[in-house]
Amino acid sequence: MVFVSDVPRSWTKASREVQPISTDAIIQYLTNLPHLEKLDIRNAKWLSAENVKSILMDCPGLMTINFVGSGTIAEDPNRVVGGPEESVPWAIKGSRKDVVERLKWV
Repeated sequence: MVFVSDVPRSWTKASREVQPISTDAIIQYLTNLPHLEKLDIRNAKWLSAENVKSILMDCPGLMTINFVGSGTIAEDPNRVVGGPEESVPWAIKGSRKDVVERLKWV
């Protein structure tokens, strides 16, 4: 899977090869990777605590996670101040254990 944001700008969104993808499709794709060990989803405002819980539940081998800048504060009243910007508690870089512990706040 290649995202339009990851390709040169000369490859336009009007291409026949580009198809829209939903959040649910991305989560379903990830949760079908039971041997996934490392996941880096940064600045993904579409990611929710429920999405994160699904990923953690269905990917038991996941050990290293980076969700920094992800999530939407407006949808998550359990927020913490982490520097100049506010973030949701689980939007961290760390171990599976760290993220699970933060999800307990949600």
